[in-house]
Amino acid sequence: MSNKSKKNNLLNRFFNKNIDEVNEENLTSENSLLQYCATFSKYQPNPSIIISSDYCIFSMNTNIFKEILGYEPKNIEDFKRILPEDTYLALKLTYNEALEGDIQKHLIDYEYNDQTLTLLLTFIPLKNQETTEGVNLIIEDLTEQQKSTHTFQQIFHHLNSGVWMKESISGDYTY
Repeated sequence: MSNKSKKNNLLNRFFNKNIDEVNEENLTSENSLLQYCATFSKYQPNPSIIISSDYCIFSMNTNIFKEILGYEPKNIEDFKRILPEDTYLALKLTYNEALEGDIQKHLIDYEYNDQTLTLLLTFIPLKNQETTEGVNLIIEDLTEQQKSTHTFQQIFHHLNSGVWMKESISGDYTY
Protein backbone atom coordinates (compact mmCIF):
# COMPACT_ATOMS: atom_id res chain seq x y z
CA MET A 1 0.00 0.00 0.00
CA SER A 2 1.47 3.34 -0.94
CA ASN A 3 2.00 6.21 1.46
CA LYS A 4 -0.63 8.29 -0.36
CA SER A 5 -3.32 5.62 -0.03
CA LYS A 6 -2.53 5.22 3.70
CA LYS A 7 -3.13 8.95 4.20
CA ASN A 8 -6.34 8.82 2.17
CA ASN A 9 -7.52 5.82 4.16
CA LEU A 10 -6.81 7.64 7.44
CA LEU A 11 -8.62 10.76 6.22
CA ASN A 12 -11.55 8.64 5.08
CA ARG A 13 -11.84 7.02 8.49
CA PHE A 14 -11.47 10.38 10.20
CA PHE A 15 -14.33 12.01 8.30
CA ASN A 16 -16.60 8.99 8.68
CA LYS A 17 -16.19 8.72 12.48
CA ASN A 18 -16.50 11.13 15.32
CA ILE A 19 -13.30 12.41 16.94
CA ASP A 20 -13.63 10.18 20.05
CA GLU A 21 -13.67 7.01 17.93
CA VAL A 22 -10.55 8.14 16.04
CA ASN A 23 -8.66 8.94 19.27
CA GLU A 24 -9.68 5.62 20.82
CA GLU A 25 -8.58 3.73 17.71
CA ASN A 26 -5.19 5.49 17.71
CA LEU A 27 -4.77 4.81 21.42
CA THR A 28 -5.56 1.13 20.93
CA SER A 29 -3.20 0.74 17.99
CA GLU A 30 -0.43 2.59 19.86
CA ASN A 31 -0.79 0.28 22.86
CA SER A 32 -1.34 -2.96 20.94
CA LEU A 33 2.01 -4.37 22.08
CA LEU A 34 1.30 -3.40 25.69
CA GLN A 35 -2.19 -4.93 25.41
CA TYR A 36 -0.77 -8.16 23.97
CA CYS A 37 1.84 -8.39 26.73
CA ALA A 38 -0.78 -7.65 29.39
CA THR A 39 -2.91 -10.52 28.08
CA PHE A 40 0.12 -12.80 28.05
CA SER A 41 1.18 -11.80 31.59
CA LYS A 42 -2.23 -12.76 33.03
CA TYR A 43 -1.05 -16.35 32.85
CA GLN A 44 2.38 -15.64 34.33
CA PRO A 45 2.60 -17.45 37.71
CA ASN A 46 4.71 -14.67 39.27
CA PRO A 47 3.48 -11.13 39.85
CA SER A 48 3.91 -9.15 36.65
CA ILE A 49 3.42 -5.46 35.90
CA ILE A 50 3.28 -3.91 32.42
CA ILE A 51 4.60 -0.35 32.66
CA SER A 52 4.37 2.05 29.71
CA SER A 53 7.30 4.24 28.69
CA ASP A 54 5.70 7.23 30.46
CA TYR A 55 5.88 5.42 33.87
CA CYS A 56 2.15 4.59 33.94
CA ILE A 57 1.08 1.12 35.01
CA PHE A 58 -0.75 -0.42 32.06
CA SER A 59 -1.72 -3.66 33.79
CA MET A 60 -0.96 -6.01 36.69
CA ASN A 61 -1.73 -9.71 36.92
CA THR A 62 -2.26 -9.73 40.69
CA ASN A 63 -3.82 -7.66 43.45
CA ILE A 64 -0.85 -8.08 45.81
CA PHE A 65 0.28 -4.48 45.23
CA LYS A 66 -3.22 -3.20 45.98
CA GLU A 67 -3.14 -5.17 49.25
CA ILE A 68 0.30 -3.81 50.23
CA LEU A 69 -0.39 -0.19 49.25
CA GLY A 70 -4.06 -0.09 50.23
CA TYR A 71 -4.97 1.18 46.75
CA GLU A 72 -4.29 0.26 43.15
CA PRO A 73 -1.08 1.92 41.94
CA LYS A 74 -1.37 3.98 38.75
CA ASN A 75 2.32 4.71 38.07
CA ILE A 76 5.70 3.68 39.38
CA GLU A 77 5.86 6.74 41.64
CA ASP A 78 3.28 4.98 43.86
CA PHE A 79 5.92 2.42 44.89
CA LYS A 80 7.83 5.15 46.76
CA ARG A 81 5.46 4.50 49.68
CA ILE A 82 6.53 0.88 50.17
CA LEU A 83 10.21 0.94 49.18
CA PRO A 84 13.19 2.57 50.87
CA GLU A 85 14.34 5.61 48.88
CA ASP A 86 17.65 4.07 47.74
CA THR A 87 15.87 0.90 46.56
CA TYR A 88 13.23 2.94 44.74
CA LEU A 89 15.87 5.06 42.98
CA ALA A 90 17.86 1.96 41.98
CA LEU A 91 14.74 0.33 40.55
CA LYS A 92 13.79 3.47 38.64
CA LEU A 93 17.30 3.58 37.17
CA THR A 94 17.03 -0.12 36.24
CA TYR A 95 13.64 0.58 34.61
CA ASN A 96 15.17 3.41 32.56
CA GLU A 97 18.00 1.11 31.45
CA ALA A 98 15.40 -1.46 30.36
CA LEU A 99 13.68 1.25 28.33
CA GLU A 100 16.93 1.55 26.39
CA GLY A 101 16.38 -2.03 25.23
CA ASP A 102 18.32 -4.31 27.59
CA ILE A 103 16.87 -6.92 29.91
CA GLN A 104 17.78 -5.97 33.48
CA LYS A 105 17.67 -7.97 36.73
CA HIS A 106 17.73 -6.58 40.23
CA LEU A 107 17.77 -8.47 43.54
CA ILE A 108 16.21 -6.72 46.54
CA ASP A 109 15.32 -7.53 50.13
CA TYR A 110 11.85 -6.31 51.06
CA GLU A 111 10.31 -6.21 54.54
CA TYR A 112 6.66 -7.34 54.56
CA ASN A 113 4.56 -8.63 57.48
CA ASP A 114 7.59 -8.87 59.79
CA GLN A 115 9.59 -11.02 57.39
CA THR A 116 12.29 -10.28 54.87
CA LEU A 117 11.55 -11.36 51.32
CA THR A 118 14.30 -11.77 48.74
CA LEU A 119 12.83 -10.72 45.41
CA LEU A 120 14.32 -10.99 41.94
CA LEU A 121 12.95 -8.26 39.70
CA THR A 122 13.32 -8.82 35.97
CA PHE A 123 12.76 -5.83 33.69
CA ILE A 124 12.00 -6.92 30.11
CA PRO A 125 11.79 -4.19 27.46
CA LEU A 126 8.70 -4.31 25.25
CA LYS A 127 10.01 -3.29 21.86
CA ASN A 128 7.96 -2.55 18.78
CA GLN A 129 10.44 -2.47 15.91
CA GLU A 130 12.69 0.48 16.84
CA THR A 131 10.91 1.96 19.87
CA THR A 132 10.48 0.59 23.35
CA GLU A 133 6.83 0.99 24.35
CA GLY A 134 7.24 -0.14 27.92
CA VAL A 135 8.65 -2.69 30.32
CA ASN A 136 7.32 -5.97 31.69
CA LEU A 137 8.40 -6.24 35.33
CA ILE A 138 8.30 -9.82 36.64
CA ILE A 139 8.76 -10.34 40.37
CA GLU A 140 10.02 -13.70 41.61
CA ASP A 141 10.19 -14.61 45.31
CA LEU A 142 13.57 -16.25 46.01
CA THR A 143 13.24 -16.22 49.80
CA GLU A 144 13.19 -20.01 50.23
CA GLN A 145 16.11 -20.56 47.85
CA GLN A 146 18.09 -17.84 49.65
CA LYS A 147 17.42 -19.49 53.03
CA SER A 148 18.52 -22.88 51.67
CA THR A 149 21.73 -21.39 50.27
CA HIS A 150 22.44 -19.65 53.57
CA THR A 151 21.86 -22.89 55.53
CA PHE A 152 24.13 -24.78 53.13
CA GLN A 153 26.87 -22.18 53.58
CA GLN A 154 26.56 -22.35 57.38
CA ILE A 155 26.93 -26.14 57.35
CA PHE A 156 30.18 -25.98 55.40
CA HIS A 157 31.44 -22.94 57.28
CA HIS A 158 31.50 -24.85 60.58
CA LEU A 159 33.32 -27.92 59.25
CA ASN A 160 36.97 -28.37 60.15
CA SER A 161 37.70 -29.81 56.74
CA GLY A 162 37.31 -28.14 53.41
CA VAL A 163 35.50 -28.95 50.23
CA TRP A 164 37.04 -28.49 46.82
CA MET A 165 34.59 -27.28 44.21
CA LYS A 166 35.07 -26.70 40.52
CA GLU A 167 33.40 -23.58 39.03
CA SER A 168 32.66 -25.30 35.70
CA ILE A 169 33.97 -28.14 33.57
CA SER A 170 36.96 -26.09 32.46
CA GLY A 171 36.91 -23.63 35.39
CA ASP A 172 38.98 -23.01 38.47
CA TYR A 173 38.91 -25.00 41.68
CA THR A 174 37.90 -23.25 44.89
CA TYR A 175 38.36 -24.44 48.46
